[in-house]
Amino acid sequence: MPRVLFVCTGNTCRSPMAEAIMKDLIERNTPVRRAIGAIGAIEVLSAGSMADEGAPLSEPADRALKEMGVRFAAPGARRLTKALVADADIVLTMERAHKAAVTALCPESCGKVFTLKEYAAAGAPGEDLSIDDPFGQPLFVYKATAKEIEQAARKALARIAAEYFLEGHR
Repeated sequence: MPRVLFVCTGNTCRSPMAEAIMKDLIERNTPVRRAIGAIGAIEVLSAGSMADEGAPLSEPADRALKEMGVRFAAPGARRLTKALVADADIVLTMERAHKAAVTALCPESCGKVFTLKEYAAAGAPGEDLSIDDPFGQPLFVYKATAKEIEQAARKALARIAAEYFLEGHR
């Protein structure tokens, strides 16, 4: 079972939205469900490089998810640890700075750490592969961020399914 870890700064906006969206895609995406066999075949977690342990999901992030129809019982912010990185098969960050923070914390992880857009190959050549932090912005920015995450997460999930579950892979 592959374990995917999403990382942002505070684990109250982007990475928990990515966690919730990826879990929702796994539940709803029939072709992926056929490929992976069952819900729970992919473990999805999130953490923040500077998280205040236990901090709640931001209200606008929660609203953006609900308006997308994504149900998520956010467990509270989790601080990024070496153990979380070591236990993950894939670490997907929201920004290049998060990618650098993960590899600084756990240098042996560099081959499994990507920005979400990098892993999803969702960026056009020359495009910034970061997902901007909506913290403190109006709700419409959170909604746009959630949509951006969803688009990249769809592609990332297809890659995970291909690499971990389809015949002839791993």
